Amino acid sequence: MEATGARLIQYGKKNAMFKLLPFADIHWGNRGCAKALVKKHAQEVKDDPYSLWWMVGDYCDWISPGDPRFDPEAIDGEEIAIQDFPRFAAKLIDGLMSIYRPIKDKCLAVGYGNHELKYFQINQQMTVHDNVCKELEAPSIRYSGWFDLYFEYKPGLTRPLVIKNPMPSQIQRSGQRRLRVFSYHGASSSATPGAKLTALARMVSHLNTDLAVMAHIHEQLSKPFIRLGVDKYCKEIKQAPTIALVTGSYLRTYCEGFTSYSEIKFYPPTVLGVTKALYWPENGRLVAENGADGVGELIK
Repeated sequence: MEATGARLIQYGKKNAMFKLLPFADIHWGNRGCAKALVKKHAQEVKDDPYSLWWMVGDYCDWISPGDPRFDPEAIDGEEIAIQDFPRFAAKLIDGLMSIYRPIKDKCLAVGYGNHELKYFQINQQMTVHDNVCKELEAPSIRYSGWFDLYFEYKPGLTRPLVIKNPMPSQIQRSGQRRLRVFSYHGASSSATPGAKLTALARMVSHLNTDLAVMAHIHEQLSKPFIRLGVDKYCKEIKQAPTIALVTGSYLRTYCEGFTSYSEIKFYPPTVLGVTKALYWPENGRLVAENGADGVGELIK
């Protein structure tokens, strides 16, 4: 777990709405990765000045020869060829960074998941994650971590400015709005929506934060949780909300041409994509948005 300090976001539109996108469970290199959707959502971040993002782990699949889970049919042949296995990690990261490098200026943090952790530990390659952080010019939050977002309204700015390592004198100023974020890759093996929500609630019970994000369970869920307290004089009852969400995956459960681990376990189909948090610094409103692409039949 890492506490990675503050990011300062200065903006010139008074009623601005920011989109916060925690990308997770991409599993780049797996044949089931919805690559077109990964690229589409990354492009949307690039096109929207008010979109910010971070990585919550399992950005690559990392299942290589020698791993008991290895299935050659599950390898994405467009990304990894047989001759690429001696530089397996470099090849995967090259492909992933071609998508996310163009939006590195909006990257807030980089976390790893259980797939990264297992591969890096077995192969003594934790420096791979360090290099990803350098590529994206963002701090590592490891498996879980914190960061604060300070939003500062500055009339005259035509586009938001993200300062990733502000000076102490630049933050905690009057008029700024601070949003505290906790990001955790996740650990639950739950299969039903109710059990996944329970896992999210269990995480939130340990935290004092504004936005809590979990991944790993390949689902999209969100819920506000309320903590009770009192004012400093113990005269007035106060409520402090935490918005908690589970961000989605880009790994399809069922695909043609090979049999995935998820199919063997008969897991439900994955809700593909990212769960967005929408934030209005002007009034402090925070909303979690779940959604799906491709809804409705296009008649041709």
